[in-house]
Parts: sequence; C-alpha cells; structure tokens
Amino acid sequence: MNSNRFINKKVQSIQLSPIRKFFNLVSEVPGAISLTIGQPDFNTPESIKSAGINAIRNNYTKYTHNQGREDLRQELGKYLKSHYNICYDYEKEITVTVGSGEAIDAVIRTIVDDNDEVLIPSPGYVAYGACVTLAGGIPVYVPLYFDDSFKLKADILEKYITRKTRALILSYPSNPTGATMDMDDLSGIADIAKKYDLFVISDEIYSE
Repeated sequence: MNSNRFINKKVQSIQLSPIRKFFNLVSEVPGAISLTIGQPDFNTPESIKSAGINAIRNNYTKYTHNQGREDLRQELGKYLKSHYNICYDYEKEITVTVGSGEAIDAVIRTIVDDNDEVLIPSPGYVAYGACVTLAGGIPVYVPLYFDDSFKLKADILEKYITRKTRALILSYPSNPTGATMDMDDLSGIADIAKKYDLFVISDEIYSE
C-alpha cells in the first residue's frame, strides 16, 4: 500500500536535513563530539531545574493566558528595554512560545499566503525553508559567500526580490556560519526592506 497518499503533499516535499542525518550518525559513535546542532555542552543549571520541579510541586501546570503569563511578558518587556533600549507593549506585542521554532513557524503562517516568496540567506537554519513550504509559500535562497564573511549584502539581496516577495528571514549571529552583522551592514538591509515593503523576521536565538 502506498502510504504517501495519506500524507499532505507539502509535507512529502520536505526532506530530512543533512545536519539531522549527520547527528543521527554521530549519536551511534561512542565518544564522538557532535558539532552538528546548537546544543550546549553543559547540563541545565540547578536553578532552572529547581524552578521546574517547584512549578510541578506547586501545581503551576494549568493553561495560561494565550500569550503566556502576564508577569513573564512584563519581565521580557523590561529586559528588552534595559538591554536593547526598545519598548514593546507586553499586552499587545509580546508572546511567549515553546522555543523559537514555534515562534518562527507561527509568524510565517501568519504573514505568508500561497505562492508568496520568502527570502532566506543560505547557508542558514534548515527549518526556515520547511516552515515556508508548509505555509504554502516559496522559499527563495539568497547565497552568502565566504569572501563576504557570510554577511548578507544588500545589492545581492535586491536581485532576488520579485513582485511575489513577502518577507526576509535574518539570522544573525548566524546558524550555522557564526557570522555577525554590524549596524552599517544591517542599515543597508533595512533600506531594502523599506523600499520593497517587506516583513523582516529576525531570529536572534544566538544573540547572547
């Protein structure tokens, strides 16, 4: 029986990433040090373990507000203000998700319609393309070059913009290259985004 007939065609089109293939291989080799995924080489700090255990013991296990706990969102707003001098309304502009992956997927599904194009610097995090595909969009990969220190260049980016372009995904510091972009670099990208009225999805998971 062909089981593929039960599977959404968009899901069928998504291939297992080479990084995950390597990770699976390395996990079978005793003593191997894996450099394939962004996983810390230290255990979860005791303070975090204790907080999780105490939450269970004190029955903090119920559904929360759809956006996440109000006090947590307030603290996140304070953190963004103190660290980056930017102000977000915790009631309207901050949402707590289960990891950055859920946030990226939710944003893409919210803003991308069928056949919209989303620009993705490449090499980049492998899940971006899959999220775009599942949302009905078309991932368009913009090449990054070693000679440019894997920085996204505004003149190269502009060549990939069409009437269907809806959004740009930025991931700096970059996964997997480790590249960073300074204010001058980002200003050029911001000018392009404004010129073509693009959404910019900034994945800053490695910013600290």
